[in-house]
Amino acid sequence: MNNYSVKKISNDFNLTGNFTSDEWNSTDSIKIDLWPWHNYKLYETPEVNVKMLYTDNNLYIRFHVKENYIFAQKTNFQDQVCEDSCVEFFVSPTESGYFNFEVNCIGTIHLHFHEDRHKSVTVTDSDLKKIKIATSLSKGKKINKSVPCPKEGYIVEYSIPFEIFYKYSKAEVPTNNSVWHANFYKCGDLSPEPSWGTWAPVKTPQPDFHQPKYFGEIIFK
Repeated sequence: MNNYSVKKISNDFNLTGNFTSDEWNSTDSIKIDLWPWHNYKLYETPEVNVKMLYTDNNLYIRFHVKENYIFAQKTNFQDQVCEDSCVEFFVSPTESGYFNFEVNCIGTIHLHFHEDRHKSVTVTDSDLKKIKIATSLSKGKKINKSVPCPKEGYIVEYSIPFEIFYKYSKAEVPTNNSVWHANFYKCGDLSPEPSWGTWAPVKTPQPDFHQPKYFGEIIFK
């Protein structure tokens, strides 16, 4: 089973969307490097690195993506951002269900809590506003037609208050050696080069990220 150790830091920090910062430089990354549904004859796969940190108050996650093109039309809470250039974090803090954090490259979020794939609760706008999101691109500015990705790629990063996890799943704030289950994804259903990548293997014939049985472990340190 894939696993990733999440480092604890003492103080919360502001997210800027910059490519480097003291906080992020202090921790290791993992890669989204499994592309089981990719047509390698048509185009190459994106390059995606992920980092996480946590404090007593928040869980932080950062994606650094390099791909050939970027595309983003969704700007409202709960839009179908998976159709845009999008990164996703699905996490199950408890056995009660899982969250699907889906954020496009301009910082629009889609989020529900799923008791299972057929029964979900929409996270409220007031709770979504508590999730701080930053991107190296122009946040909230549509990219209506696909354009070349910046040479350095782009950053999508956000902080999630632990109170949101507790409200919807009764998950307590993690402590040393707490284990949650999760997977990280890259997608872009309507991009000119559609791609569906994962961190932990997903063994389905078609792209399907709602597969908690294939989640790996994130271990809080």
